[in-house]
Amino acid sequence: MRITMTGGDAIAAIYKADLYKDGVLNRREVTKPNEDTISRLRKAAELAWKKHRQFPGQHEHKAEDYTERLWKNRTLLPLFRAKRSETLARLLQARKALNDCKFIPTVAGLGQLMASASGRRALEITVRGAKAEHVGIDMLDITICGAIPPYNPILGGKLVAMLMCSPEIGRAYTKRYGAKPSIIASSMAGHTVCRPPRLVFLGTTSLYGERLNQYHRVQLPAGTAGAKAAIRYMYLGESVGFGSSHLCRETVVELELFLAQSTRGRRVNSIFGEGVSPRLRKIRDGLDSLGLRSDLLLKHGSRRLVYGVPLATNFQKTLIGMADTPHYMLPQRNCFDITDSIAQYWCNRWLVPRLMNHPDVINSVATNDIRIPDRHAARVQLPEFAEEMLPLFYRIQKKGVHVFLAPDLHAKVLLCGNKVVVGSANLSQSSFKYRDEAALVTTDRAVVRSVRDWFEQRVSEPITPEWLSICAKAYRPPKPNGFGNGGRRARRTVRQRMGRAVWIVGLSPMEQFPESELPIQERGEAEAEKRVKDKKKYEVSSSRMVGCKGLVENARRGDSWIPVWKDGASHYAEEHGRVLGRKKFINKAGTLVTYFFVESARRPKKVGWGRFKQECRSTGLKLGHNVGYREISNPLQAARILKLVSKKTIRV
Repeated sequence: MRITMTGGDAIAAIYKADLYKDGVLNRREVTKPNEDTISRLRKAAELAWKKHRQFPGQHEHKAEDYTERLWKNRTLLPLFRAKRSETLARLLQARKALNDCKFIPTVAGLGQLMASASGRRALEITVRGAKAEHVGIDMLDITICGAIPPYNPILGGKLVAMLMCSPEIGRAYTKRYGAKPSIIASSMAGHTVCRPPRLVFLGTTSLYGERLNQYHRVQLPAGTAGAKAAIRYMYLGESVGFGSSHLCRETVVELELFLAQSTRGRRVNSIFGEGVSPRLRKIRDGLDSLGLRSDLLLKHGSRRLVYGVPLATNFQKTLIGMADTPHYMLPQRNCFDITDSIAQYWCNRWLVPRLMNHPDVINSVATNDIRIPDRHAARVQLPEFAEEMLPLFYRIQKKGVHVFLAPDLHAKVLLCGNKVVVGSANLSQSSFKYRDEAALVTTDRAVVRSVRDWFEQRVSEPITPEWLSICAKAYRPPKPNGFGNGGRRARRTVRQRMGRAVWIVGLSPMEQFPESELPIQERGEAEAEKRVKDKKKYEVSSSRMVGCKGLVENARRGDSWIPVWKDGASHYAEEHGRVLGRKKFINKAGTLVTYFFVESARRPKKVGWGRFKQECRSTGLKLGHNVGYREISNPLQAARILKLVSKKTIRV
């Protein structure tokens, strides 16, 4: 958008048909607005915001495919009707001020405009609009920039910071976002709006509020890598230390619950387009609603240093729409060679002097081997087990609470004075927030007396400091995700909460299993036949799987098994069965082979591949032509798919 001081481009880009239809605006008022026009738009925005906060409809703001129909529907939602009305009121207010002073786009006309408060406000609105259009796509905020161990001692962070200035980054940025529609602009216009990215400025903040950091003295001198001018991380100032990092998660959750119960509706719903930093706005809104001063409570005082990196000599004009073509400091061709030149400069400027002044650094880097992850400097350091890891027992014991050990106890019974609670709920977050629990509360004296006797019979083994010390010595920390069994255990947690798992497995018919494997297959099938519930309706079918590590490690007896058969032109899904057992071994070729034994219907229901794939897609599960194997972890998704391939109603 050019700064022509008319705002015509910005006004024309906003969808207005519904506002015309509802009488909020007419075409004549677009060119010659008045105070009544602006007042109606602001009132329409206020009503739309109120409706959005009462009925946000988060699902209406989510989409997988962006089509012209989607943009037309989205622009009519209360959120974007409010934003359109607010923006039009602001732009038409600027246009009214320009019309009142009969503005002419000359130096003298600009001086006349600046002489009045309304003229200065019109100029501010116009410049802010132009800036907002370009800053969102022509600037890049570096959120995380640095080197992981063991490369931080050799100043690898400075290398990463310098490489961010390479035209290779700009090319990747353009490739990713060049053809993607602007979500907010498209929702405001009612049709697809694509803004070509021209990366001309980088911004970032330091981790700590000290000048000696990885951005300090980082620059590419003029002439290095073909730079027309020096490129450096310029110190711009300090942040004011305002944010929510000092507030714990529990505080934020409680504030969200408080806002949800408010009669005025929830002002912040974490919907893209509502505004930046939804977490901060939720906290501010909650604190203000409680009558607390959010401006004081949100000021944590931890300042950060702010840095900026201009990549073009005319970056300022580009960011406010006064220049169409950026004048980049680095050549935009042969970007890979430019990257190599930047790395070479870092090597000469920072790495070589570092190694000369600290010869032992290179040895500390060389000792790290990714093949030995438990000794690598980048590994996650887990705290050793100590008394601090059992704070609950120590805290409540210090307050006079007696804790006893009952290893086989499964009952959920609470005795509170003369009141007894007997139910199904555990004292856990999942029971309170997600589970459908039931409990019986009684003050009957006979019941209370009986429960008190029941408790006294089970409080024979107290938890003592000596017992906790034994636990501390026997404790072994779990392996982190990504090493050993940590990743697999984490994946199993979801399935264990869900209960029975559902697997979709792609299979191809085999005329005969390998002769050397027949004894294992026949023995496993004989064992599985003993577990068949109704042998008149069901039989045991064997499936041979090669590899399939995820399936082999996670599939268990009792899981549902949906076979998808592919034999030439025949491609279909069959009625689900129940896993009865498995046999796995390493064959002579050193390959993992697993036989799964499944209880299958003698006359199974069959569903064509096209219909089955379409039904899965409607539940959010996308299947490729070659299924392989897939575990369905969503219970509702599993129920719909099982219903499709079952002759009777299925509940999961």
